[in-house]
Amino acid sequence: MKTPSQLSVFALTLGGALLLSACGGGGGGSGGYSSSIPGKPANGGSTGSTGSNGGSAGNTGSNSGSSGQPGGSGNGGVDIPSLPSSMTISGRAIDGYLQGAKVCVDLNDNGECDPGDPSTTTSANGSYSLTVDPQQAWGKKMLAEIGPNTVDISSGGHFPTSFILATVIEDPTTPIHITPITTLVTAKRIEGWSKTAAEMAVQQVARASGANPGNLYDDYLANGDTATANLASAIVSKLTNATLAGASTIDLASQRAIASAIVDSGTLSSVNASSVAIAKSRPVFTINLSASNTLGSPLYSYFGLTGSQAPVRTLAQLAANQYSVNRQTYVSGNWGSTAPGDYDNTQGGYTLQNNGSWSSFIAAANLVQPYGVHSVINNRVLVTDPNSGIKLTFELGVSNALATPVGYQGIGGYLLRNKFAGVGAVTAVTDAIGSGGPLYVTNPLAASDRLVLPSPSNCPGNGTIPVATITEDGVTHCNNLASMPPPAAAYTSVSQILGQPFSVGDQGTNLVLNRNGKGTLSGGPSHAYSIPVSWSTYPRNSNVLVVSIPLTDQSAIGDLYDADLLRQGGKVIVALHNGHLKRGQLQPAATIGQEYALADGSRFDLLFAAIQSVADTL
Repeated sequence: MKTPSQLSVFALTLGGALLLSACGGGGGGSGGYSSSIPGKPANGGSTGSTGSNGGSAGNTGSNSGSSGQPGGSGNGGVDIPSLPSSMTISGRAIDGYLQGAKVCVDLNDNGECDPGDPSTTTSANGSYSLTVDPQQAWGKKMLAEIGPNTVDISSGGHFPTSFILATVIEDPTTPIHITPITTLVTAKRIEGWSKTAAEMAVQQVARASGANPGNLYDDYLANGDTATANLASAIVSKLTNATLAGASTIDLASQRAIASAIVDSGTLSSVNASSVAIAKSRPVFTINLSASNTLGSPLYSYFGLTGSQAPVRTLAQLAANQYSVNRQTYVSGNWGSTAPGDYDNTQGGYTLQNNGSWSSFIAAANLVQPYGVHSVINNRVLVTDPNSGIKLTFELGVSNALATPVGYQGIGGYLLRNKFAGVGAVTAVTDAIGSGGPLYVTNPLAASDRLVLPSPSNCPGNGTIPVATITEDGVTHCNNLASMPPPAAAYTSVSQILGQPFSVGDQGTNLVLNRNGKGTLSGGPSHAYSIPVSWSTYPRNSNVLVVSIPLTDQSAIGDLYDADLLRQGGKVIVALHNGHLKRGQLQPAATIGQEYALADGSRFDLLFAAIQSVADTL
């Protein structure tokens, strides 16, 4: 049995977004992260970046970002030190422009407009304006209830069947349009998908129909985007199709399931009653909870095993204006404190600062440090990474059921994903948890790209070219790049890697980058393949090359050290650092790698007992 990859652990711990759970294995030819939700595209992740480290890394201030919320820092980890007691939000309800639709903020997150929800009615051009308390509204759904009295002014027609369109309030200072396109995104977010993963999947649906909406939240009519307008109309036809719902009438659950099934299917034409029934059977996650209350007591997730096969779990808690994530090891029947070196081979590494320079060396002992909390708004905790200054937002959701998709994420970690398949253990664990709740899920967002150069304490090599140790900042460690002999030689430009093979996996997997911006990923003796890749220079540091590896061959991806990261939307990087060529990882801003499931102490104990009961199958 393998412990978590030393590379992905560093990137996702130093990277900060994966702090409520674990990377759980992933690299080194074990198969890595495998999205457990069918059709979910690579999870577009916000892991692997600049996160839970404290320590002495030569920090450079906060990440300022561009737009975002009031006082914000971009679309992701958004700092909102204060919000007014009320503000006006506005936008349009659109299939065509919808007149006479009831628009509301779904404060209790039940999917419909209740008497206590702030509401209004759209005007002749589908527009609405609504005064809300942004502290209450931020992160909640905005709904448009369409009924027999609603008129689509683009066609002049009425709707014979009532239905609901939805979106999520991300930035109350910008127009918030409610459309069939945003409804698809919202349907997947209700199932616990990350915002980015849902958007990626909906973009695929749009492209399959011949549309290319770009920004899924735009007013496509105002943009003159006929293809997206046609797609929206076709989505509404599906949402109101009773045959798809398998019922004489369309209720809220059926509408959500149809929207979800459209995304699962990838095309409108392939949606059928069976796929809708599958979507309808999934648990629905609600964000109608207080992060302060939920995280006031510890929540747990299974992490994996130490090198000596001792179980490790993650403990997350919000207290004393700090958000802390610690790891504990199970020894002699008790959980006790642990250190990063106990469960991986990470010695430490470097993170890219806002000014484009690299931090000084961050030792493994400083990887797990508490975040300073800026504010807690509804289900979201807004923090700043103490090492890099990058702002992060942790979104919490809750479900009353543990479904296999969630069981494969974080809470069962590496064991469920890579070792239990085919031996009935997933069923055993799911049955042990039962259908009661609660099971919490967190989605972390960051406001800036996160780039890290992990340095394992043992040098893996690829079997033929060893990775030599180097000494920097008074620390002897590995440079993670088996490329040109001698590996520890000094270089003056990252371009010196071009045309030279370097190792990216422990199965003899190599990358070669050519000067034309293209390259090849090739397999070792156990896997014969050759996959085209591309690369570009990173804007904030010209001595960083960003490599894009397509997820076309899952066996090939499984050979990579960075398999988890790639499936979460991240990239491999090659950088010139202190005169050495090194390999690292990049996770794009405002993306989320995985949703992580957490449980309170009693429910976690049930899960852990179930894992232990089937451990002899590993």
